[in-house]
Amino acid sequence: MNDLTAHNSSVYTEISSLQSLKAQVKSGDKDAIGEVAKQFEAIFLQMMLSGMRKTIQVNDEYSNEKSMYYDLFDKQVAMEMANNHGIGLSRFLMAQVNQTQHKADGQSLQAKASTAPVSPQQREFSVERMQGRHVQDPLATQAKADVEERVETKPQVQAQQKVEQQTLRFDSPMQFIKQLWNVASDVIAESGLNPKAVIAQAALETGWGRHIIKNSNGHSSFNLFGIKSGRSWNGEQVKANTLEFRDGVMMQSQEQFRSYASLQESVKDYVSFIKNNQRYSHAVEQQGNPERYAAELQRAGYATDPEYASKIIKIMNGKEFSQFFSSLDV
Repeated sequence: MNDLTAHNSSVYTEISSLQSLKAQVKSGDKDAIGEVAKQFEAIFLQMMLSGMRKTIQVNDEYSNEKSMYYDLFDKQVAMEMANNHGIGLSRFLMAQVNQTQHKADGQSLQAKASTAPVSPQQREFSVERMQGRHVQDPLATQAKADVEERVETKPQVQAQQKVEQQTLRFDSPMQFIKQLWNVASDVIAESGLNPKAVIAQAALETGWGRHIIKNSNGHSSFNLFGIKSGRSWNGEQVKANTLEFRDGVMMQSQEQFRSYASLQESVKDYVSFIKNNQRYSHAVEQQGNPERYAAELQRAGYATDPEYASKIIKIMNGKEFSQFFSSLDV
């Protein structure tokens, strides 16, 4: 057998090799796709050669025989050209196929990810850190340390908010405790509420300050306690995703939350919200006992998470709180 007939499908009349190629394509063989592209290019080249040959006038008695020979010859030449780089049509087709395949693979992976079960770490973040009050994407980046020069707020609080925006960064639980204590200790002390319970609740609501709701301009809303705006609220508002437990099932929705000019303003509003709301009167009665205070907050329906109180207590009993508050003797 000569070299020409040894190729899988390099001879135009080699029907068995073409049948084999069809079988390979059906089986999903990726190498077969390249051969199909070459076959397509060969057909295109044969059409070109045939079109050019028709422009030649043949006026002898053997014209029919010659036409058949030329047709077979053109087809074989086209096949040889396609198998030896050709005019680049097969390479172009393969590039298109690969691009389509990569896109399909990406969509398949995305579909698998969207239906994949929630991992324990994701569930821990969604439930324990966000506890059904509000949530932002766990993969969202940390709030920017630098603030834009123009802060859209009321003139009388503009300077204060700009300073806090520039310093609003919590790299650790201890940093969150210290910064919140520095700006809110006086407000908490005047209220009579237990500082451990208040700061622990803020830590739970915001994931230790790393997931405070942002305004549409990218600035922090300073909402430390996940308080929704409601009809009685006349201040600034911000829309955010929230996870709530309904009939024991965690569901996601969008709600309007209160927005403040500073952390201190957020704490002040929280104190007012708790102490002036009859709904939380039993919690206020237990303000000297942080564990009971947390339990009464949950009983009154502050959050829909059934483990809300136990999570606050767990934070209060953590090593960060023990280290910080033992040094203050609070």
